[in-house]
Amino acid sequence: MTTTHRVAVLLFAVLAAISAPMARAKQPVTFSTTDRFAVLASAQAVVVTSTRHLSVVFERISLKGHPNSSMVMGLTGFRVGLARQTPDSKWEVTHWSDLSSLNQRVGPGASVELKDLSRIIATDGAGSLEDRWLVLEVGITFGGRTGTVYAHSADKLSSIQTKD
Repeated sequence: MTTTHRVAVLLFAVLAAISAPMARAKQPVTFSTTDRFAVLASAQAVVVTSTRHLSVVFERISLKGHPNSSMVMGLTGFRVGLARQTPDSKWEVTHWSDLSSLNQRVGPGASVELKDLSRIIATDGAGSLEDRWLVLEVGITFGGRTGTVYAHSADKLSSIQTKD
């Protein structure tokens, strides 16, 4: 084997080793909510991991007023978080992205589409993502009150891992 050939094989091996983790570091994610909320949220995104954060790249977020609602809802903001199950079988979000402001309104059956948005979730101390999932939180106002609606990712983040 010539020196040039050895260098080419070594370079190929290094590139394969570098690109293999990158290929596993992406995961498509679909968010949905139950129809019991006044605003029905759904989204399509891709999650990409790096050393200390998750990058959630939303292709689309759809916020629809419940068709049986009689009120127009104000949409005040949204954020995305990293969730886990607690020992008492509830769920909690341990790491959040920054809150992004919205100044939109949605009536019964009407919808607002948000496209091409990215959010970063710091993951310091999160450990394994094996049993984690993402939650989209949307702030709403209605009749002088405030509230939140949640959409959960359909799958756990089992195919990507943070590197501590």
